Amino acid sequence: MVPTRMERATTSSSSESDENVVGRSELPMVIHMQQETKGNLPILVRLRQECERSNHDESELWVMNKKLKEEINKLKQREQKMLQEEKGEERYKLEAQVTEATDEGLFKAKLLDEASEELRLAKLDAVDVLLPPQSTKKWGPE
Repeated sequence: MVPTRMERATTSSSSESDENVVGRSELPMVIHMQQETKGNLPILVRLRQECERSNHDESELWVMNKKLKEEINKLKQREQKMLQEEKGEERYKLEAQVTEATDEGLFKAKLLDEASEELRLAKLDAVDVLLPPQSTKKWGPE
């Protein structure tokens, strides 16, 4: 039987009571052990092994969880980097298209200027052909 606090305080000098002191976390194990026979030591070993195994498994899960979180963060960073690179590539493509369109526009403007000049010269030639040359004597004193 487990001694109460009062009993432990009064019999703390005896070595028997020190052996019977049980912490709260060990209480279910002690109750279970008391239900079994006292000479059945493999049950204690199995309980201790299960407890150690569960603690070990839990610590492994925490480590694995931490590693997975780190991997998730790395993947998120990679994704952001790839998106930035894609945006950069798209920007360069658009800049190239703008440059190409500007060059084409300048070329067409130059062709238009040349065609306009040719048209002006053709009109002048047509006017010269259609109208007879006027003498300067008409305008001067006779």
